[in-house]
Amino acid sequence: MTIKIHLGKLGEKDTKTPSLGAIMEFVTLWASHGEDASLLARICSGAIGLCTDHHSILPRYRPAIHKPLEYGHICLDRLLDQGVTSSRIFEAGSQLLASMAGHLPQEDAVEETMGFFQPSQASSID
Repeated sequence: MTIKIHLGKLGEKDTKTPSLGAIMEFVTLWASHGEDASLLARICSGAIGLCTDHHSILPRYRPAIHKPLEYGHICLDRLLDQGVTSSRIFEAGSQLLASMAGHLPQEDAVEETMGFFQPSQASSID
C-alpha cells in the first residue's frame, strides 16, 4: 500500500502498510463505529499514525501500551495541533482504512487454507 496523503502544514506523506494485527484492530473498529463522529475521528487519526509511522510525525503505535482508540486520540490531538483540518483527517483516514481492509485475509482464502489442512477423504490410513 503506497498512498500519498496530504496533511495540511505537514505536507504530503507517503504511507506504508502496517502489521496485519494493527490493521485488524483498526478496520474492525472502523466497521463498527456507527454514527459516532468522535470515534471516527480517533479511528481515522490512528490509521494515519499507523500508516505514516516511518515519517515519525506522530507517536508510534504500541499495542501492548495503547488501545486503538487511545492511540487514535493521541494522534488526533497532534494532527489538530499541527493545523490538519477535521475534514482532511476524515478523508485521509477513511482512504487509508479502506486500503488497509483490502490487506486482510478474505473468507475464500480462509476456507481454501482450511481445506488444504483437512485430510483428504480419498486417503485413509490402514
